[in-house]
Amino acid sequence: MDGSTQGPAVADMTTITDPVEAMEVLRSVDIAAELHNRDSSPLLRGSVLTLTGTTHLERRRIEARLMVRDALAHYEAEVFGPAIRRRLDNLAAVPRRADGLVRDDLLIFTRMILVELTGRMIGLDGVDSQDGIEALYACAERFGEAASVEWSLLDHNEIVKAGLQASDEFVERWFASSVSRRRALVGQCKSGELSEEQLPVDLLTMLLVHAPQLSTDEIRREAIFFLLASSSTTTHATPHVVLELLDWIAGHPEDEGLLVDLTFVKQAVNEGLRLHPPVPALLKRALKDTTLSTGRVLSKGEYLAVDLDAVNSDPALFGENPGAFNPRRASVLSAQPYGFSFGAGPHMCLGRPLATSTNKTNADEDGTVGALVRLVVGLMGAGLRLDPAADRPTMREDTVARRFASFPIVFTDL
Repeated sequence: MDGSTQGPAVADMTTITDPVEAMEVLRSVDIAAELHNRDSSPLLRGSVLTLTGTTHLERRRIEARLMVRDALAHYEAEVFGPAIRRRLDNLAAVPRRADGLVRDDLLIFTRMILVELTGRMIGLDGVDSQDGIEALYACAERFGEAASVEWSLLDHNEIVKAGLQASDEFVERWFASSVSRRRALVGQCKSGELSEEQLPVDLLTMLLVHAPQLSTDEIRREAIFFLLASSSTTTHATPHVVLELLDWIAGHPEDEGLLVDLTFVKQAVNEGLRLHPPVPALLKRALKDTTLSTGRVLSKGEYLAVDLDAVNSDPALFGENPGAFNPRRASVLSAQPYGFSFGAGPHMCLGRPLATSTNKTNADEDGTVGALVRLVVGLMGAGLRLDPAADRPTMREDTVARRFASFPIVFTDL
């Protein structure tokens, strides 16, 4: 690793602010996703988001099997829901201050729950203990920082180095033994000792079965990407959604009873994701000369930055005062109430159904709840409020991405 940035700085890329152009850029098979082919490539090269063409489509088809309704419903009900309840019960058992309130930091709460869920979905053995979850949490934090190093104001080389060190720990503690055990199970399936229905439903097993050409190293990179994509983005999104909701209730006290209503919270989650995308821009690169419907000409090799704040705040799509949080907003782009925050087209975030349910709209029929929706409902049901004895949550100053440094909370109903 030489620490050099691959390609121009984001400020020197062609900025896309028009939603029509953004949609065309994101949907085009002639324009590649570029983020993890840059500074974070030593950790993530070869993972699904870095691939193009048929190789990308095939990898995506395999992993999409984890994002179907039945699989997600199982993980939500059997892993995620109990993990939330267990965390709340553990917090309630801790000695309290004189005011009797249960305290935590929302960033820690969220990532702890999500790494347990994601570890199980990947197929990592040993994440069912508190010690294992905390250790995986520490790795996931470093993976998340390395994956979003593009936006960091600190030394990029050092951040990626820390991510690679976490990768070594990840392999030694979980990955090597987990993938070895699943290879054995897949071998038993091929020999007829097990049926395919008896195999685990997780990422490692699916890659071993459906992509046997992948090396162990390629599977490792995919597992790391899955872990950070599923836990880090939602960890950073949750406090934005929660703060917006609490501020909304302060101005609309009649809606307080809706904080545990799945439909209302889903609308709030999507609105929060629209206003607070996980990264400032989606980075792309033209694979060939391309002319957009607006007449803009993109040259082969040209780097593009789709400005998410701009395209997610277009009044033609999101109505009056699009920069304000409104969980009852009716957007013209009804299929994407979260705007472009998950991208679009062939590289749309594969984990979107995990976060916000298998339905793309605000409707709730025939879909899963969504981990972020279920999490917010669980937190609000326990009486989450900002910690009255702490300062209001503040933003980090070491990154241009809008991320919280800490988020002190209390629970009034535990």
